[in-house]
Parts: sequence; structure tokens; C-alpha cells
Amino acid sequence: MKAPSVVSRATKLAFALVVITHASALLAQVDRGSIVGTVSDSSGAYVEGAKVVIKNLATDESVEVTTDSSGAYAAKLLRIGAYSVTVERQGFKKGVEPNVEVGVNQVVRVNLSLQVGSATESVVVTGAAPLLQTETSSLGTIETERRISELPLNGRNFIQLAYLGPGANSGQTGSNVSGGVFENERANEALSVNGLRVSNNNFLLNGVDNNEFGLGGVVVLPPPDAIQEFRTEENSMSAEFGRGGAAVNVVEKSGTNQIHGGAFEFIRNDVLDARNYFSFAPAPKPAFRRNQFGAFLGGPIKKDKTFIFGDYQGSRVREGLPYISTVSNAAERTGDFSDRLTGQFFSPCDAPGPGESFDTGTIFDPFSTHSYTCVNPSPKTGQQTVQLRDPISYQGQLNVIPPTMIDATGSNIASLYPLPNVSGLINNYFSSPKRMNDQDSFDIRLDHHFREPDQIFAGYSFDDIRSLRPGPLGDLGGASCCPSLDKTRAQHVSLGWTHTFSGRLLNDAHGGFFRYAVNALPLLFGKNLSEQVGIPNANRGDVNSSGLSFINVASFTSLGDSLWTPEHASSPRLAGNSVFQGGTPRT
Repeated sequence: MKAPSVVSRATKLAFALVVITHASALLAQVDRGSIVGTVSDSSGAYVEGAKVVIKNLATDESVEVTTDSSGAYAAKLLRIGAYSVTVERQGFKKGVEPNVEVGVNQVVRVNLSLQVGSATESVVVTGAAPLLQTETSSLGTIETERRISELPLNGRNFIQLAYLGPGANSGQTGSNVSGGVFENERANEALSVNGLRVSNNNFLLNGVDNNEFGLGGVVVLPPPDAIQEFRTEENSMSAEFGRGGAAVNVVEKSGTNQIHGGAFEFIRNDVLDARNYFSFAPAPKPAFRRNQFGAFLGGPIKKDKTFIFGDYQGSRVREGLPYISTVSNAAERTGDFSDRLTGQFFSPCDAPGPGESFDTGTIFDPFSTHSYTCVNPSPKTGQQTVQLRDPISYQGQLNVIPPTMIDATGSNIASLYPLPNVSGLINNYFSSPKRMNDQDSFDIRLDHHFREPDQIFAGYSFDDIRSLRPGPLGDLGGASCCPSLDKTRAQHVSLGWTHTFSGRLLNDAHGGFFRYAVNALPLLFGKNLSEQVGIPNANRGDVNSSGLSFINVASFTSLGDSLWTPEHASSPRLAGNSVFQGGTPRT
């Protein structure tokens, strides 16, 4: 009965040691910021024991600290936003810095000088921003709420704002995180900083891991309306971020004491678009419909205590994809390829005699290979014998396949092609199948201030994407890879608790869970089309081998898809961090 007690005491002792040895530095603030500074009198002497009150202007939450013997104070783990700093000390006038902006993972220095006088008097201090950041070695750029909400973003993708930082761009083209592949049907989320790979970055949401490790991208992409601020750490960042590339640290908005919200809709329509100047006359203008819409709302549940913020964004895209393909005409499907005769001739003999020349479009019987003696010997080699096949003809008509030679499977495959809708033997079929992309996402965040020592928050983000990617020949595929119906669902949970033990001892703990699931199916999934046209054992009775095998017919657009199998991938993950540890364990 004594062993559990010993273990319990040992556990508590170890926890206390970690707190004592690690909490004093408080370098890891992830989704928070800090205000530090010194208080001095008019002569420059440091003022000890001054009371410093840091107040959040949006929520009226406040933190109180006291200056030490060197006049220094520090308010750590502050939610990002605007604050006022008030300093009081007996025998001095009250000093006030009315508006201090605290950014994500930012340490803001506010030094105040007190003047001798009554405490009922106050002096408003307006300090200029320092030219150098001396509190941390981290190099990065901050995108504020105003820039996020007011700068134009095509597609409302906040990653585009990260490109404004030095050394940042979208990286190499064609990567999966660039979008447009079935694993990522969202917007481009590729980010390369200082020449590093787009998969080397570390994305955080509300201080919690937001990395999709299959592609190296992002789990959830909150819209600009949901983002309070984000910072891109580009160099010399703290070890807590733990990856070689940039650290993109996004903090979502929380509610305030004021109710605020809005709604929006953006529309694009082919009715308003010009026709492609280079399109030939039969090609109609491809259809294009794009609607992006949403709303957001935030405010107090209980003033000064509990706050909530939520947003929704949806998009609907219907886009015609123009393709030019080559298909067989009605006569060719019956075996009549006489239209392929060109009127130009060649000969297998080096010095052809009478009757030894053939039209360049002639079709030869593959089963009739035999030796043939040319009329004239070759002037180069002196040989007269060549290997030759007989031209195909039926009832005296060259290039017409006799009905007895037409294979039923080949005829069935030929019937799968649509008939030409453009004149000519090549590039004779124009299609504009519609691509569909529907996206719905929402975010919700709840913040609560229990009392002076404790603050908690909980956030949940949800993305749902449904996409249809047709091929040039619809379900039958064609030159394009992987015609499919794709479904992607991303979910992210973030939790945080900040506890103040004293003015010099704080704990900030974060935890979370995310899941990124992709379900991609070929458009012919469940249809055993290969066996229906007469290819035995191609589908094997297994739904995962259903569809149409890749069929390549010379001079025509191919059918099926050799690169495609059904895919389902799910990436659940737990993540957490703590100031005491200064790191982020991932499970």
C-alpha cells in the first residue's frame, strides 16, 4: 500500500523540479506574445516595486506585475491584440501607454519614465517603435489583422500573404501541395522560404500542430476573416518550432466585449468573360461558375469573462475543361479505313519496279508476313529479297478490313469512343467536361477567463472538399490523368490553458488533435467495363480492380487510365506542448 504513495510523491517532486528549472525563462509562447520593459524616474534611476497593469483593450482582461530591483517587469503569455500599460508608484504620477500592439510570438518592449507628483495625476506616454528587436534572435514577418482583411487575395488564401516576406515564394511548380491533385483539391499552399523545400515548413494553428505529413502541407486553411494574425518565422527561430523550414504561426480570432461580424460573396461567371482569342470557331466558350461566400460573427457570452467567435466559408466551382482528342469516325468503326490513304507512296524495295510501291496510309495484314523478291536488286547491297506483308482489302477496296477479320473485343472498344464533332481525321473531337469543386469550412473558438490565474480556450476547425475531375472523354478517361471523384475532410482541435502561479512563474499548455482524410475513386469505380468489352480477367471480380484498363490505340486518344487505383488515406494525429518542456511532443 506504500508503493503508490512513493510513486505519487516522486512524480510530484519531478514535476516541481521541471517547473522550477524551466519555467523561469518562458521563451516558448507559440500563439501568445509578451510585454516587457523597465520603469525609471526622471533622473533615469530604476523604480522598484511599481505596479504595472497590462489591460487587453478588447476584452478588459488585465495582468498585474511588479517591477524588481532593476525596475524591470515582464508580462508573458498575453493573447495577441491591443493593450494599455499603466504604471503606478507612490510619490509619482501615474504613467500610461494607451495602445500597445502585441503580435504572435512577439516580445514588445515598453519602457516608461515616471514623473514626481500625485498618483491622481497621469502622464500619457506615446513611445515610438524601436528600430531593432533586441528581445529575441528570431527573424520573421507578421501579417496583422488589417493587412489580412484588406489586402486582395485571389481565392482568399492567407498563404499568399506569406510570399510578401523576404526570401519567400511558392517554391517549385508541380508539387502536390500546389493544389489540383486528388490528394489536395484546395488552393495552393506551397511555401518555400530561403530556398528550402515546400515540405520543410512547420504550420501551427492556435499554437497546435497543423502539419499534413503526407504531402507536407496544411491540415486546415482558415479563411482571412478567422485569422487574428500570423507570423512567418524565417530564421533563428526558437527550437520549439522543430523543423528546418519556416514556421507559420496562425492565431485565430476570439470574441471581444463588442459584437462584430460580416458577410461576403464573390462571383465569377463565364457570361462576364471574354472568349479565348486563339480558340478556333467551333470551340464554344468553356463554362465557368465560381461562387465564394460566407459570414463571421464574434462577441461576448459573458462580458469580461467568456467570448466566442465563429465563421463559415463555402465555395462552388463549375468549370468547363477544354480538350481536343482524336477519335474514330463511323466508317472506321465498321473496318473502312480508306480515308487514311494519302496519295503518297513508299516501297520496301530500294529500286522499286512496277507494282512495288504502296500508299503511305496502307494498312497491312499482320498475319501475312512473307519473303518477297524485288524486281530490281538493291543498288546498295545487291539483295532482292525483303520481308513484306499483304495490304488489307475487301471486295477490291484497299484499307477495308474484311468482316471476318474484325475482332469482337476490338469492335466493342471502338464503340466506346464518341463520334467526331470536328472535321478531319486528327484532333476531331472537342469536349468541355465540367470540373466540380465544392468546399465548406467553418471555425469556432471559445475563450474563458475563470479568474486572475487561469485562462482557457478551445478551437475547432473543419474543412470538407468534394471534387469531380473528368477526363477528355468523360468517365472513359483520355489523355488526362486520373479522372476521379475525390472527397477530403480535414479537422483540427486546439486546446490551451494558461495558469499564473505568480508574477514570475507561469504555465502555458497546449494540446490538440487533427485528422486529414482523403477518399478518391475512379469515375468508373464499381463498373467492370474491361470485362464488358471482352477483356477477360481484367477486373478479377474485385471492386478495387473495377473500371477500364488502359488502352492505347495508335493515332487515337487513349482510353482508361493506367495510373489510377482507388485511394483512401487518413492521418489522425495528437499534438501538444508546454512551456515547461519548451518543445512539442507529437503522437
